[in-house]
Amino acid sequence: PSYTSKLRNWVRRIYWSTPIPHRRHAVPEISIAASLLHPGSVAVDVGADVGLFTVAMARAVGSSGIVLAVEPHPESFTVLTHGLRARGFSWVRALPVALGSKNGSTNLCTPLDQSGSEHAPFSRVQDTCLDDQSVRNRPVGLMTLDDLVSEHQLQRLDLIKIDVEGFEQEVLLGARNSLKRFSPILMIELEDRHTRHYGRRTSETLELLASWGFLRWIPAGAPSIGVNYWFRKDD
Repeated sequence: PSYTSKLRNWVRRIYWSTPIPHRRHAVPEISIAASLLHPGSVAVDVGADVGLFTVAMARAVGSSGIVLAVEPHPESFTVLTHGLRARGFSWVRALPVALGSKNGSTNLCTPLDQSGSEHAPFSRVQDTCLDDQSVRNRPVGLMTLDDLVSEHQLQRLDLIKIDVEGFEQEVLLGARNSLKRFSPILMIELEDRHTRHYGRRTSETLELLASWGFLRWIPAGAPSIGVNYWFRKDD
């Protein structure tokens, strides 16, 4: 790794060693997600990065609950697992895979800056990456959320957060059975500037979820305008 990547990794480790009350939440949705969970709840963090949502979820569900943290980028995954071990969150299961609409393998395409350092949070899952010096390509495993739920024998699922840079609809298509079975609350980052890389629009995802009975919902404290959308099943 470059010096810049090593420095970023070190800063992230410092972040994890700092007590949570002394850190400013990156977005209000982190505390909202935690407030919707309780001891014994089960949550899935898809696109966990270094664990901003994961740690809040873990504290909310406690040792009687379960959090699955899914992060395919190796550097982010290393920082994520370091933080989980440091905090003793044994009820969090971290998985270095990507989620999609099918099982198999794919590529993780990570943009590089002029120094060659990676912008891990902006990685995209794609069959083929650009063949130039601006992107780093890594093969990664791909599985559906439905199979993840089955593999971990989950008996409930209360909340799913998805932030995968435009690949959200593919994740949802691979989660259809779990959504039907458990009716979890969903928090999904949706932006046309990301979904267009996959030939999709945010409106398509909203229509898909509505057809499954999941309607947009704004919980107390959540911004009414933004890129993070909340959904819950219309009973």
